[in-house]
Order: sequence, then structure tokens, then C-alpha cells
Amino acid sequence: MERDFKGVWIPKEIWLDERLNALDKIILTEIDSLDCGDDGCYASNEYIAKFCQCSEWKVSTAISKLIDLGYIKALSFDGRTRKLKSCLVLFQRPPCENPKAAMGNSQVSNIKSNTKSKSTTRKREGCDFSPGFTEFWNAYPRKVAKQNAAKAWGKTGADDSQSLITTILADVKRRVDGEWKGKEVQYIPHPATYLNQRRWEDESSATDKVETFERDLSVEEVMRMNDDCSVPEGFTPIGGW
Repeated sequence: MERDFKGVWIPKEIWLDERLNALDKIILTEIDSLDCGDDGCYASNEYIAKFCQCSEWKVSTAISKLIDLGYIKALSFDGRTRKLKSCLVLFQRPPCENPKAAMGNSQVSNIKSNTKSKSTTRKREGCDFSPGFTEFWNAYPRKVAKQNAAKAWGKTGADDSQSLITTILADVKRRVDGEWKGKEVQYIPHPATYLNQRRWEDESSATDKVETFERDLSVEEVMRMNDDCSVPEGFTPIGGW
């Protein structure tokens, strides 16, 4: 796979970002290395997992986190191939005229940068949520705690499975048209709760089954049921009428 290899140098803003673990930083660096030209990085989670010697689930979680924090953005996803764009171009490596002096002062400058980074947002202009999450967010009726919802979405692995995205969206629509219809929004679960509990895997409620039964019952069937309950000709109950 073609790559624009840049070595193992990592910008201090990323290295000192306590929201990222070591694996997140390695995956970000690999995506940036494979981001060549306008098409971005199109490596699959399987490829990145093998390269980083970790599970595909960890790769999916890391990518969702990196998108959430603005370090990468999702260019497109057609159900099979996902294209990611690195935002590391925003972090330029400064020139170093005196390497020894820079190394000697690195500890002091890193401590200062680390302290400052705690209060600095890393959201970058043009880096947004994945297309799949955006579809879910637009469809879900209760729009609260978007950041938490995005993290929960990443854990589902839906961005790597168009069929799962379709399943989740279909379940949300079913609930919006059914059990959530007319319900006050505060009684609808938070989107992060819905995702973390994998609520799309719930069995249909008893109410849904009754509604489905009533909807599917034709007029002819109702009339036949009434006919079946009629009193047979010549029948006389014990004791008379």
C-alpha cells in the first residue's frame, strides 16, 4: 500500500494530549502516513489492526475518538471502502537550528505545553463526525450529549458495516413511529444510552405485536371469526334459553 512515510515524529500537541492513549497516537500516525493525495487514507480496519498488532474493535474505537477530537475526518464511506483525511497538516514541525539545546529544553517546554493542553480544545475546522453517526444523530429524536453519543457510536463498529447502520436507522424509525410517537422527549433514552445498550437488538414489545396484529387483520378475517362464533342451527342450551 502506498504511503507518504514521515518517520515516527509526533507533534507535541498530540503526544501530550491526555485524551489519547499510546495506541490512538500510533493509529493516527499510521493514518497520516497513508494519507496520500486527495483520496486520503483508505486502509481498512483489518489492515491497520494487523499493522498495529491489535484488534479491529480497538482500531474502530480509536478512529471514532480521533474523528471526535478533530485529528482526522471521514471523507466518505460507500459501505465497503472508507476514506479518512489526516488533519496533522495543521501541526507543523518547527525548524531546529540547535538540536542539543532543543533536547535539553524539551522537558521544561513539554511540562508547560502539557499544562496548557488541558484547557485547550483540539477540535479542528473541517473535521467532523462520521457520515454514519451523522445519519443516526439526525434521525434520533432526543439530541443531547452529542460527544458521548459519538463515542458510543464508535464502540458499535457501525462505521465499518453499512448493514449495521441500516439496522440501527430502521430501528430508530420504528420506535419514532411506534412507542416513541407522542411521548415527551425526556422519556426517550439518551442517544448514548441507546447505543451503549445496543437497543436495536431488543425484541419487539408486546404493544408493537398487538398493533401489528390489529393492523394486519383484514375485514374478511374479522367477519369469518364472527361467523365461527355463531350458534349452530338446532342448538339448545341446557335449561333452555
